[in-house]
Amino acid sequence: MNSDSEAPTQEISGAAQGIEKTDSGEGPPGDKSAELSAQAPALERLNSLFADLMDRFSKKGLGTSSMGKFDPIRKWLAEELGLSDWTRQTYAVGSSTAAHNFNSRWVQNNLISGNRVPFGAAFLTVPADPNEAKLLASALNANEHFVDGSRATSFEAVMTFIQRPGEKSVSPYRIQTVAGSEISERLLKLFPGTPVVNVAWKGNSIPTSGASTPKVKVEAAPLSPGMLTELHKAFEEANYQASDDLAARVISSLAAKPFLLLAGLSGTGKTLLALAVSHWLAAGTDQVQIVAVGADWTSTHHLIGYPDALDPNRYVRTAGLELLLASAGNPDLPYFLILDEMNLSHVERYFSDFLSSMESRQALILHGGPNDRDGVPHRLAFPPNLFVLGTINVDETTYMFSPKVIDRANVIEFTVSSAAMEAYLAGEADFSPAAIRGLGASFGAALASAAGGSAGFEDLEDTIAKSFREGLLRLFEVLDRAGLQFGFRTVREMVRFFVVHSQIHGQTWSPVAAFDAQLAQRLLPRLSGDAVKLRRPLIALLAFCSSWRAGSSVVPSLAQIEELISKLTALEAEALRKECIELQSAYPLTGDKLARMLRRLAEQGFTTAIEA
Repeated sequence: MNSDSEAPTQEISGAAQGIEKTDSGEGPPGDKSAELSAQAPALERLNSLFADLMDRFSKKGLGTSSMGKFDPIRKWLAEELGLSDWTRQTYAVGSSTAAHNFNSRWVQNNLISGNRVPFGAAFLTVPADPNEAKLLASALNANEHFVDGSRATSFEAVMTFIQRPGEKSVSPYRIQTVAGSEISERLLKLFPGTPVVNVAWKGNSIPTSGASTPKVKVEAAPLSPGMLTELHKAFEEANYQASDDLAARVISSLAAKPFLLLAGLSGTGKTLLALAVSHWLAAGTDQVQIVAVGADWTSTHHLIGYPDALDPNRYVRTAGLELLLASAGNPDLPYFLILDEMNLSHVERYFSDFLSSMESRQALILHGGPNDRDGVPHRLAFPPNLFVLGTINVDETTYMFSPKVIDRANVIEFTVSSAAMEAYLAGEADFSPAAIRGLGASFGAALASAAGGSAGFEDLEDTIAKSFREGLLRLFEVLDRAGLQFGFRTVREMVRFFVVHSQIHGQTWSPVAAFDAQLAQRLLPRLSGDAVKLRRPLIALLAFCSSWRAGSSVVPSLAQIEELISKLTALEAEALRKECIELQSAYPLTGDKLARMLRRLAEQGFTTAIEA
């Protein structure tokens, strides 16, 4: 596969060409009954998945640019092609009669942008008219640039499928590939008779796509109510005291974003929770690594190591780096990095590169390269199956997180109530993570898969999706007027949380509980300041929640909420506290947090969501 030659593009056939040539160039498929018969099992399965896609996106069809719509097709193709990680080793794009869209859509996925990918599938709607040959030629030309190495993102093989307008099926059209590709050979076994085009490589050397990455096989169980049942049993087995909703919030948060912060008073069980969940989900002890952050951490070296300046062949490794490399080599398994007491040092100084790579899915630069150094690659794309859980203690020895870090994570707060203390004092056994190690490994494999996939409003029931969409828009308008905005990333990850939260609760799912969790974990943790800055935003949030029970189809108008804000603003501190207590019947997490923040604001003139 490594070839620097400039040989011309060469077309070869599979079992049969099945393509008519026209004076204008490549033509549409001709009579391919024999080839289609040979392709029947694979093509029937593909078209079954494609028909589901068309049903879900009946209005826009392939014209919608949502990347997540192809996930079921990508998963199936990856399995058939023997690829270990469909999220990183496959991609699919679609376009409705506009082949030039492929040029931008091939690089929209952060997981593959700038990388070498084994396989890409292109779906194009082609009307049967005089312009179809021109459209097909344009599509092949666009796709060729992503096979020949002239783009930063490249594919070992791209297969183009065509759809006729209004139909719910596709036909294989072309396989474009570099010479000697194993992926193209596997494609021909799936879809025999599909014409193959060998594309001359224009880059320097063809990097490996990682198609044969070794992995440990773990049968994945779906994210479902059974997962919560088993995790609650595991907590009891390990003697870990947890509230009923905590397990659901942790799992949903990790699936929405592989960065979770556990904050609160020292000694409230934050690290124990991270260990319990991680060891339960992990198939082996090597998938979990706890690292104590030091007070002297001032650079990324403490987390991901560094090249030895005196020995050009040596790289100083760390536990964090070893876990990073292991997770990249086994993409079907979840890996957990627990950073204990993250804010003993300034987080931005040692975690900024790591966080940036996690956020953008761009490669993490480990050394100057270009060759491996002591087994460590020059650059490494952040593995979607690596989950980072950080604990935060707030006292005089720690540093507060900046808003830009807090805004990139779910933050679960730990407090101690009288009931929780009574339950703890009644227990006799110590916490035992070894008792539950690996018991939830099948669910861990599902979590690793979900973290790299896509989830959106289309994965929720239509009425709930409509309600959430309108509710989030109203919430944005209310907080915007109060001087507090939130961005697209926050909304995207909140929706992912809603979807997973609904999956693991099933018929018992409460949209209000999901919305309550995201207000408490995504919006409130960002707040810190004095009364001038925060009193109006806190009251605005109280008014919004008091006006709308999440999931209700009737979303109050902006004028109605503004009227309630005016009434609440006139209240004294004790009256506001009572309003927050009443709110707790619907929004227990948000109501409790608002009550505490407004009380501190009245007593001290300053408040923060993350408190000791």
